[in-house]
Amino acid sequence: MSASMSVAAKAVKSFRIKQLASLQSHIIHNGPLPVPTADQTAPHRLPNPFIPHKNPLTGRWAPATISLRRQADLVKKAKTSNTLHLLPPGPKNPIPSDLTQEVAARLAHKQFGGRKNKGLPEGPFNKEKWKRGLKETWMNPVDWIGAPKIKQVPGAELGTRLYAGKKRMFKGHRWERLKALNLHTWFLMASENNSCPCSVKTK
Repeated sequence: MSASMSVAAKAVKSFRIKQLASLQSHIIHNGPLPVPTADQTAPHRLPNPFIPHKNPLTGRWAPATISLRRQADLVKKAKTSNTLHLLPPGPKNPIPSDLTQEVAARLAHKQFGGRKNKGLPEGPFNKEKWKRGLKETWMNPVDWIGAPKIKQVPGAELGTRLYAGKKRMFKGHRWERLKALNLHTWFLMASENNSCPCSVKTK
């Protein structure tokens, strides 16, 4: 792994560790996480920090904890370090990875090591044990709670989003667009006066 990729991978690792470490704070301020479904079997369950969340206790919406600028930066670094499967889906990364959880976990452990299929230690809180468990399990699969609403934009798959659905690619200058209308008005005035304005002599 090159130096630049190592820095990029460290940024993704730091992001995952911070999200795991802030889980209890999220639960205290926003209430417990939703009950997991039958297909959510990952060792970790975390709220998606890339999208807004609704507080079930107050009914209010809280903005995404990670700004769009930081999301774009994380996605760029994840692509550089081949760790895109470690990020949650978001506006800057609507479909982060097509890997299954098993394949993603195998790839993550090949890159970073750690303990497979293990979550954070449970039971009485022990700070040293909790920190050690955090370092050993941060790369394990996560069931991210919440997904972004993917907006279908015409022409996005072809790279022509800017002009998709428009009648003309470039509308031109205003005088160019009004040229035909001005000529039409000019000839109408000339026909009403039975003379061509260009033949009028000035003194």
